[in-house]
Amino acid sequence: MERLLNMMKLYEIKCSQLIQFTYGEDGLVGENVEFQSIISLKLSNQLFECLCKFDLTQREKSIRKYITDGVIRDLYRNESLELLDEEWKQLNEDRSDLRQIFPTDDISKIVLPCSVEQVIRGVQKLTERLIIAKRDDRLSQIHRLTDVAFHWLCEEIEIRFQQAQVQAEEIVGALAAQSLDKPATQMTLNTFHYAGVSDKNVTLSVPRLKEIINVSIKPKTRSLTVYLTGQATNNAEKCKQVLCRLDHCTLRKETANTTLYYVPDPQDTVISEDQEWVSTYYEMPDQDMTNISQCFGDCLNVIFNDDNTEKLVLRIRTVDQTKSTTNNADSTRMDDDTFLHCLEFSMLSDLD
Repeated sequence: MERLLNMMKLYEIKCSQLIQFTYGEDGLVGENVEFQSIISLKLSNQLFECLCKFDLTQREKSIRKYITDGVIRDLYRNESLELLDEEWKQLNEDRSDLRQIFPTDDISKIVLPCSVEQVIRGVQKLTERLIIAKRDDRLSQIHRLTDVAFHWLCEEIEIRFQQAQVQAEEIVGALAAQSLDKPATQMTLNTFHYAGVSDKNVTLSVPRLKEIINVSIKPKTRSLTVYLTGQATNNAEKCKQVLCRLDHCTLRKETANTTLYYVPDPQDTVISEDQEWVSTYYEMPDQDMTNISQCFGDCLNVIFNDDNTEKLVLRIRTVDQTKSTTNNADSTRMDDDTFLHCLEFSMLSDLD
């Protein structure tokens, strides 16, 4: 079961549908990505250093023609030089990481959600149209942007990346089958690998796929992985004690206290945690519900809040049946208070 949980960690199941799969392991939709090339991967180390590194010691001779020695000394003491050095180190680290992520020789086939070069060219054309006095020096030739344009560029790249991500709860249809192909194949192979191994007796292959897709409430081979802390992590006897406690754990051992509340109106409540969702529950139109169990008949009314809420609530109340029963039946019928106490005792003792 642990392997199946690891396989399903990227899957989200809701409303009996498989939704929100990770497309191609990057989480990006196909219509918002394109083949691009990263210039820094093509350049040699010498050319990359020439374009991206600012070394004041190498340019000191050329700048002495225009500024005094005092200004040069101030430049060496300026904190901005440390920022430039850190930026150069970060560029080298990013370049090394990109070469590990994209080890292929054809680096023009890299799939990215945003064409940075295209966005930069668009910003440059905009700034060129807004310039009052055009200059032709080298400082304005290669990706030279104003502070406002640079911040707008960063925001535009972030917006395009967010737009390329898979939207939450999007039903993917055929893409779900593509994403499920590899883990499903591995799970089928494990069926043969673990044949005859008692410790690996879990549902695999097609039966397990049916449970996943149909969101089965009762899986055939249920299991739970519990990670221990403290002394039990390295002590086998402690582990056995924890296992025994889990096997014999009932609702009574996990319950701090119990209280019965008298509320005549079924659509009202005196418990603060119930007030919001109880009113919302009864605002929904009535539907014909089928009984899960015939043991209690129509004497109980059970409602519960959403499974995703932070605090789960199960609301159990008795139903007034005085009008539907005869006098003979009333003489043998248990009163509500005694009945709820018996139900409470049964739940605390039998539920594990």
